[in-house]
Amino acid sequence: RCDMKKPGRDRRLRRRILAVFLGAVMLPSLIQAYLGLRYVRQEGQRQEQLVLQGLKGSLADAARKIEEDVPQLLLQTFDSLIVETSVSATVSPDKIHRFVSQNSLLEEVFVMDNKGGLLFPRSFSTQKKPAELQSLLSPVAGQRLIHGEEYEARGKYDDAISNYTSGFNECKITRDKLAFLIRIARCRFKAGDLAGATQTYRRVLLEDADRFYGEEVPYQFIASIQLAQILDKNGQQKEAFDVLARLYGKMLAGFQRFEQNQFMYYLTIIHEELEISLHHAGPAAAALLDSLLRVEETFLQEPARNDFLKANIVPSVEFTLNTRSHPGSIQYALIDHATDSSIYIAFRDLGSQTPGISVIGARLSYSHLITSVADSLEGIDLGENLHVVLLDEKNASMPPGETNVTYIAEESLYLLAGTIQGCKLAIVRTPGMSVKEFTSKGVLLYYALIFTIILMIALGVIFIFHDISREQELTRMKSEFISNVTHEIKTPIASIRSLAENVNEGFITSAEKQKEYFRLIARESEKLGQLVENTLDFSRIESGSKRYNMEECSLNEVIEKTVKRFRMLTEGQEIDISVNLDKNLLPVLIDKAAMEQVLLNLLDNALKYSPGKKVIRLAAVTEGEYLKIAVSDQGIGIAMKDRSRIFDKFYRSDSGPAKNVTGSGIGLTLVKEIVESHGGSITVESNRNNGSTFTIRIPANQKLNG
Repeated sequence: RCDMKKPGRDRRLRRRILAVFLGAVMLPSLIQAYLGLRYVRQEGQRQEQLVLQGLKGSLADAARKIEEDVPQLLLQTFDSLIVETSVSATVSPDKIHRFVSQNSLLEEVFVMDNKGGLLFPRSFSTQKKPAELQSLLSPVAGQRLIHGEEYEARGKYDDAISNYTSGFNECKITRDKLAFLIRIARCRFKAGDLAGATQTYRRVLLEDADRFYGEEVPYQFIASIQLAQILDKNGQQKEAFDVLARLYGKMLAGFQRFEQNQFMYYLTIIHEELEISLHHAGPAAAALLDSLLRVEETFLQEPARNDFLKANIVPSVEFTLNTRSHPGSIQYALIDHATDSSIYIAFRDLGSQTPGISVIGARLSYSHLITSVADSLEGIDLGENLHVVLLDEKNASMPPGETNVTYIAEESLYLLAGTIQGCKLAIVRTPGMSVKEFTSKGVLLYYALIFTIILMIALGVIFIFHDISREQELTRMKSEFISNVTHEIKTPIASIRSLAENVNEGFITSAEKQKEYFRLIARESEKLGQLVENTLDFSRIESGSKRYNMEECSLNEVIEKTVKRFRMLTEGQEIDISVNLDKNLLPVLIDKAAMEQVLLNLLDNALKYSPGKKVIRLAAVTEGEYLKIAVSDQGIGIAMKDRSRIFDKFYRSDSGPAKNVTGSGIGLTLVKEIVESHGGSITVESNRNNGSTFTIRIPANQKLNG
């Protein structure tokens, strides 16, 4: 009944310990880990924002540098050009040709007189490409447009989008494609698909590439206003402000594309939208808006000069013109043909500075201008494989460079929009890696720390449960030990009492029989004494109070005495015991009583675990500087799972035939402790059902250390 209750008590104890651990250790640890992970994520986001903020600041500095360097480069070039062309009232073609050949930034120079005529060259070519065919919709595209507008008017936006998409696929010309794209975006916006509308409006801005195609209102204007409203609705006020600011800059850069009333109407709308977004965009946005307003004032003050240039320079060529005013009175003109090509012209109004010459200008080498900008960006060192590059309107690097890059931050060059079409600066990382990835180095430390803490807690729980299981097992074995020792003691005591009572009551009258009884009482007393001695020695070893009486002696004598004692203890049992001793054994320094106890325990084990034929072999030989004693039997052997634990205190096998063998569980523990205290060692070799051999090795004629 007791044995049935013990497993239940063990399980209840484990459950209680587990509950305490979960409540007192694991739960607080998991909460701490969760809070730590939240902190790590927040810290990572904060570091990412700080890095982005710093990079954007560096990018803004780079943009200011470029917007200062490019005009300065052109100013220096034109100062040199003026020296070459205005040293006299007449223009020297040879000097101009020589100057152009020595300056890669210039492709061709023109000089105008006070009346708007060309002094040099006789004709100024814009290298105009053939114009595209007139933008007329094909019959299929026209039908799709009509059907799409009908469905849109009836609120069937999916059908309208389907027709507009088919019409878009029929178009070959950018202007016509944009007509369908703007309608697709509008339908998606009306249908509530803000993500789809955002994507399509961004495509409109990309495809338009600052040409301001449109019908009554430029598509770029519609797309920018709607995109800003969507971003503002999504809580992205900063991005909304950036979209409007880019549109504002482009409008200023291309204001000559519009009639004055139309231009002022568009600017008024953009002003209102920018003022709304400005409250959420921050101080940098306010500074940018202030800068753009100053540029607007400059434009509105110089319409006459722009009209003069448009009317007098290459009047035979159809083009649209936008200009910008820069330090030193240098202006830039982007001649945008009906095709997708553009010509860049810079000029300087000399006024009355040089008699007979009013304007001196040149067509710029766009590729060299881009190269000059890229060269100035080379000196910007941001570390971490970060670079500042110049991008075109399609986000391709200018000049072409590394393709495996990650775009981290962008900054439009508003003040150079009329010089470098659609240009902007960007910070990229090579090889491609996001800000989150390269700012996570410090955050990884937090993850590693939290992981280590959790791992240590888990290992601690495992170790503690292992210790608890070990202690429970030890407690169980102690309980069994007490039970077994009690049983072992009661058996000889019962025999002694029975024999003594028979003699005392006079049942045994024969002298020979009485002598036999006294001999049996002595044998049982010897067994009882051996058991008590084992128990006491084990207690002394456990408490560290065991002392040995070391003396030099002959091991053969100790073995022969022990075997004789064993034969007496096992008298009446059929045992085949043989002893093979080397007659030339070296003297040995041992505690004779302790060594007898070792041999008795090994012989007793050999007897107990030999249920059938009881054959025991004991041999002692010299092996180098050691004496080797081997005790063998032909019993049941030792199971593989038990071999590593047979010397553990209280351990007894709980499987196979061995579980039915009586014993205390401390015999082999005593053997190992005594042998090792003599500076020796003990090993075991065993095969299941083929017996076991215990081998002791102790140093010959060697004093005990300590």
